[in-house]
Amino acid sequence: PRPLVARPHSHETGALRFLEVRYLDEPLSAAHLQTKTANGLVVCCLAANSAQADAFRTWAMEGEPAQRSDIVVALPEQIGPLREAAADLVALHWVRENTPSLRDDRVARRELDARTAEVESVISQLTERLLDPRPAPTGAGCTWYWRGEQRAVNSLRATATLLSDVMDALYAHSPRIRNELINRRTLSSAAAAARRNLVERMLTASEQPHLGIRGYPPERAMYESVLRATGLHREGIDGRWTFSPPADHDGDTALAPVWRAMEQRVFAAVDAPLGVDTLFAELAAPPYGVMDGVLPVLLCVFLQVHRDAVSLYREGTYVPEPSVADFEILMRRPELFAVGGVQLTGARKVVIERLARGLGVIPALFPVVRALLRMVRTLPEHAWRTRELPPEVIRAREALEKARSPEGLLFHDLPLALGEMPFVGVDESPERVERFFERLNWALQELNAVTPRRIAAARDELLHACGLAPGPDGLAELRRQARVLAPIVTLPMLQPFLQRLASEQDDGVALESVLALVASRPVRAWTDRDVERFRTQVPLIGERFREIAAAHMVLTAEEEAQSEALAHQLRQVIGDAVPPHVLRASLLRLLNGITSGTLFPKQGISDD
Repeated sequence: PRPLVARPHSHETGALRFLEVRYLDEPLSAAHLQTKTANGLVVCCLAANSAQADAFRTWAMEGEPAQRSDIVVALPEQIGPLREAAADLVALHWVRENTPSLRDDRVARRELDARTAEVESVISQLTERLLDPRPAPTGAGCTWYWRGEQRAVNSLRATATLLSDVMDALYAHSPRIRNELINRRTLSSAAAAARRNLVERMLTASEQPHLGIRGYPPERAMYESVLRATGLHREGIDGRWTFSPPADHDGDTALAPVWRAMEQRVFAAVDAPLGVDTLFAELAAPPYGVMDGVLPVLLCVFLQVHRDAVSLYREGTYVPEPSVADFEILMRRPELFAVGGVQLTGARKVVIERLARGLGVIPALFPVVRALLRMVRTLPEHAWRTRELPPEVIRAREALEKARSPEGLLFHDLPLALGEMPFVGVDESPERVERFFERLNWALQELNAVTPRRIAAARDELLHACGLAPGPDGLAELRRQARVLAPIVTLPMLQPFLQRLASEQDDGVALESVLALVASRPVRAWTDRDVERFRTQVPLIGERFREIAAAHMVLTAEEEAQSEALAHQLRQVIGDAVPPHVLRASLLRLLNGITSGTLFPKQGISDD
């Protein structure tokens, strides 16, 4: 039998609802009165006699159907012609199956086929009249029962009204969305593409009128019926367009009950996020009956309105900024996603307010967590990989790196990592909150300082290997000597080292460039293994640098000053009386004495 459409209800709500028709020859239990696709069930009871008809009436008024709003019982009173036609059809089938001579009698088979077709046509006509409340021969004198009471139905129009009343009662809080493209169970490929475009505009152009949709493509019609007509997208008092919850008395759309149901379910899931497929199934069931095509759009609006209190998870992982790609998967596989909401009370509220002041964001969970993660994710890779940190800081770093939910990170994982108990939402002592903040600030400062500290330590190790004093002054001296040596040294091992030191960059950039050269990896991306590699390479480079500097008589700034002073003294002593060739011979003998060690035995230099 064809399903029966509740036409007035479907026209009023924009959602097609129908009831499956099922024929019974005896009352059945609740387990046999289920339907998978239809919104309700019309049970047509075919009684063999008056006693069975009485049993059906009692069952309809006191049995299982009386307890359920989705079952309507129809009891045709005048089914004699239908029984006779059915008996004729059974007899014809018996003749076909039990008369072997028909195989060779073409005329008899033709006659049997014609008789069978005629009886089947009669049965089809009589079946269509079964649910007609009018008496024979127009109808079957069908009596209707719903919720344990006989209903006053005496015409086909009254039958349609009854079915519509059934759907009105069953889906009492159904929203009224009059758009046949999206307000349906299964969307066409064109409608699905338009819905995808609508969601993309919702995520990227929420502040524009009509979401910035130009012209009248299919998504514009969806916008007007689902978002504009319901008041979900409207102009604020400041002139900016924004998403908003529906008003409690939203007139013709009746979307407020659905919205309240979403809030209650999402914010009630405090132990674990609520599966999107579970949420969709509850909203599609009575008394709401939201169609599958509309549900992803409503969820997108809900996430926008409650941006600071509701989070989306994909396969258990927090999605900070849902994109249209996430929603494309959600529309096909809602079971992969979940939503979680948090209502802040007690110590949790204090924690959020304190962090919000420090991070410069509004005091809500998700803005705080997003700002916190954004801040720590700007740290160099070295800060995320090094083990040169206290154990508590390493645990806090792992909690930040593997955060799966905002509330779990802030109220459970970070406190445990820092040696504190989780914040469960009840009143905790202010001292405990203060202690948590002190340890959190200390951990963040350690993470922020570990890479600069590593760079400073590597700088001093390099300066020590080059025979210079540690600190910024030693680095300045190293760069000064490198500028002297860079133009004259051609050794492949030292040339790039000297050139990077002698560059015009500031000390910090030049230092990081040199450290990256020594360890073969940018210093801000060092792991502990890179640190060990640096420590094995820097003594070799330092030793070679000292040799080259000595060979080319490169002096420190202090030694340069001493040399200049000594030269000035010699000029005053010698004056103009000594001929130049005598002066050159004297200086050569002095240099030979220094070289051979006879003049200053402990300070001789090699012939190199």
